[in-house]
Amino acid sequence: MSSRSSLTNHQLETFELRRLELHRRYSSQCLETYHGRGRGEEFIADKIRAICGSSQFCLHTYSIQSTPYGLPVQPVMYFAGDQIEQVFLLTDGRVKITQFSERGTEVILRLCIPGEVISELALVPGSKQSSTAEAVQDCKVLAWDSATFEAAMERFPVLLCNAKSILEQRLQELERRFCEVSTETVSPRLAHGLVRLLDQIGHKVNSHVEINVSQEALAQMTAMTSFSVCRLLTNWEDQGLVKLRREVIEIHSVPRLLELCKAK
Repeated sequence: MSSRSSLTNHQLETFELRRLELHRRYSSQCLETYHGRGRGEEFIADKIRAICGSSQFCLHTYSIQSTPYGLPVQPVMYFAGDQIEQVFLLTDGRVKITQFSERGTEVILRLCIPGEVISELALVPGSKQSSTAEAVQDCKVLAWDSATFEAAMERFPVLLCNAKSILEQRLQELERRFCEVSTETVSPRLAHGLVRLLDQIGHKVNSHVEINVSQEALAQMTAMTSFSVCRLLTNWEDQGLVKLRREVIEIHSVPRLLELCKAK
C-alpha cells in the first residue's frame, strides 16, 4: 500500500507548502550553479544529451524549459499512485525508489545517482507513478513538466526511443533481481547486491572500495532480513572480505566478492 494513505490532509498540505517553499529557496542557487561556469554545467548538459539525443533540443530544454531546485534529506518527491506531473533528472545527491507491501513493508527497487532520471516516464497521457521517490541525501534536480516532456517526445522521436530504452533497462534489472531472489540462496544474492552497488555508488579509498549504504537498505534491496544481512556481513568481515562501519561497507577483495556471486 502507498505510504501516502497514512498521512493526514494537514500533513499533505504541509508537505506541499514545504516543497513549494524549497523550490523558491533553491531555484536561484541552482540556476547559478547549473547555468554558470564550471564542470556542473557540462555534466548536466552531457546527461541531458544522453536522454534527448539532439544537442539543439537538449540545449533549448536545458536552458529554458527545465526547472532546477534542491531537496534536503527525506522529503518525498512523489508517492506511488500520484499522477505523473513532472520528469526529474537527478544532478546531485541520491534518491531511493520504493514500493510498500500490503503490510507496509518497504522494498527498495533502486537507488538513483546523479545523471539518472528519477521519475517514471509517461509514455501514455494520464499515467501514474508506480513507486515512491524519497531523497536519502540533500539533492538537486532538474524538472520538466510532463506536458512539455510529452510534447517533446512527439516532436523528437529519438527522445521517445531513449525513454523506452530507459524503461527497458529498468525492467531488465528488475527481472535479474527477481531471478536472483527466486533461484539463489542468501549468500550469492547479497554478493550480487553489493556488486551492483559497487558499480553504482562505490568509490575507491586507498586499497579498498567503500559503499555508503546501511545494512537495512541493503536488506530491502535484496529481499532479505536485516538479521541475515548482518550475519553474512559479519562472517565476511571475519574472513577479511569486508569491513563494517556505520552505514559504510568496505570491500577489501572484489575478486572474492565476485566468486561469492557464483556460490550455490
